[in-house]
Amino acid sequence: MKKVTLHLRRKKTLSKRGMTLIELVVGIAIIVIVFGGTLGALTGGYTTTVKNADRNQVAVTCVSANELITTSVKNLKIEKKEQLTTPILNQISATVQHKYPSIKYVPEASFAINNMVDLRYTIVADAVSNVSGTGTSTPVKGILIKTAGNSSGGAVYNVAFVPYE
Repeated sequence: MKKVTLHLRRKKTLSKRGMTLIELVVGIAIIVIVFGGTLGALTGGYTTTVKNADRNQVAVTCVSANELITTSVKNLKIEKKEQLTTPILNQISATVQHKYPSIKYVPEASFAINNMVDLRYTIVADAVSNVSGTGTSTPVKGILIKTAGNSSGGAVYNVAFVPYE
């Protein structure tokens, strides 16, 4: 009996020359496109995070300053507009400036939110607000306190109402 052996030839999978220049350029282009897309998504997310953090900081400052002013007004037991004199406003302003040096008092006429670049507050005497109680709402006079600030994430506006004693 004769033995038959098969010799299989292996095909070479790589040419002796290696990769062509076009293959190399296409590979690098794909890597650059993927990296560019990833980098764009990362920087966009970071920018949004920074803007939100800035806006949250301004919001916290506005709310805290508003609460401080509200407490000051309540402690002074203001009963009518005439009691809200310049010395009283200066006293409230000094209290606010001590804790929040970046927030400034602005008269009601100048308290515009458009094109605002700073933190500000105003106090409006004889403001009217509806206080709901037992199913009916009754207009009540008091003091309106507004705080506002601008950040890279947008404007923040806060309002509190303190009825006269």
